[in-house]
Amino acid sequence: MFFLNWKNMVNYNVVAQTPQYKMDTMQDLQNIPSTARRAAPWSRSAGKPEILSDLAGVTRGHEMEVVNHYNIRRVVDVYANVQDRDLGGVSRQITKILDANAKSLPRGTFVTMKAR
Repeated sequence: MFFLNWKNMVNYNVVAQTPQYKMDTMQDLQNIPSTARRAAPWSRSAGKPEILSDLAGVTRGHEMEVVNHYNIRRVVDVYANVQDRDLGGVSRQITKILDANAKSLPRGTFVTMKAR
């Protein structure tokens, strides 16, 4: 989970961790203690212990098992390999397909190809 401070445009990782055997209910999850090593600029308690539900909403839902981020933006990575073709030729062909379908993407969706 990320917190974006809109004043300085810095994103912070928010991490909560507790042993799984202590998690039987949603209330147990909401009551995970949270402390800051130093006073966070958005924190009301300036480093005093809080619980997770003070910092974030906790609800049940369905999500992908693995979620990646590029900076703060959520991304879906698609990996591919080539066989019996040069990488440049495949790259040009994929770029044509992406460009042809760019207008049909939902609002706020971006597709970027990166070769590694």
